[in-house]
Amino acid sequence: MSVTKQRNKSRYKAIASQLLQMINDHVYSPGSRLPAERVLAKEFGVSRSTIREAIHCLESMGCVEIRVGSGSYVKTPDRRHIAQDAPRDLLRGDLRNCDVIEARAILDAEIGALAATRRTEEHLAALEENVLAMGREYSQAMGMEEYIRLDTEFHLLLAKASQNAALEYIAELCRQMYDYTIRLSFTVQGMPGTGYRQHWEILQAIRQRNSQQARELIRQHILHTLYRQEDNC
Repeated sequence: MSVTKQRNKSRYKAIASQLLQMINDHVYSPGSRLPAERVLAKEFGVSRSTIREAIHCLESMGCVEIRVGSGSYVKTPDRRHIAQDAPRDLLRGDLRNCDVIEARAILDAEIGALAATRRTEEHLAALEENVLAMGREYSQAMGMEEYIRLDTEFHLLLAKASQNAALEYIAELCRQMYDYTIRLSFTVQGMPGTGYRQHWEILQAIRQRNSQQARELIRQHILHTLYRQEDNC
């Protein structure tokens, strides 16, 4: 196997793309275990950390399940995730970072505006629990994967609070995009602290049912990453 030379920050996408193709081609069938990290690292000619990041990317897409102490297993395809149905341009690197971030800013801002006017107390409680969990983890120097999980969950909870089934479905399909752009945010100085504070501000706008403020806060929250991606635009 070989991977075209790429910048380190996008190399894991190329690996994930090839692994995804192998899963779709049933080289690795549902229920089977992927080769160990060291084996894949040798076959692809990359570091184990790159393989680990690629597998986490596939996990976020619903393609594999990581079992601690056992390995990574291929999951049965789930249409709620984009692994089988959505374009793979993000993994191949065909899209510019700024285009992906801009698309998220448009989608999430409108989802947030709807959530502010339609949310229930149950939705608000779930969002608050998420933000508080992020705050606790941040104070304890959380790892990148836990931050990505909580960040993604926050935006999916906003979609649920919008009470628009189509938007909730689209947000679920966009797990790959969330994962990718959140990883990009780690290139921005001050993250994840800035992200946590921005989530808290968004939560307050949702609590106050201020749709205009929620829309603008979310837009700025996401575009904050775009400003550091100008070289890719």
